[in-house]
Amino acid sequence: MLLFGLGLVGEYVGRIYQQVRERPRFMIRAVLEQTDASRKSASGETPPL
Repeated sequence: MLLFGLGLVGEYVGRIYQQVRERPRFMIRAVLEQTDASRKSASGETPPL
């Protein structure tokens, strides 16, 4: 009975691990500020060197 319970818990933890591994580590919800260089590169201009 104990080994059966341990097997169920192992299966549960293993499936959670597989789902978490396929997800991205983080997602960007919104960009709050832009610098001048990123604004120019977004508009297609090349930033100064």
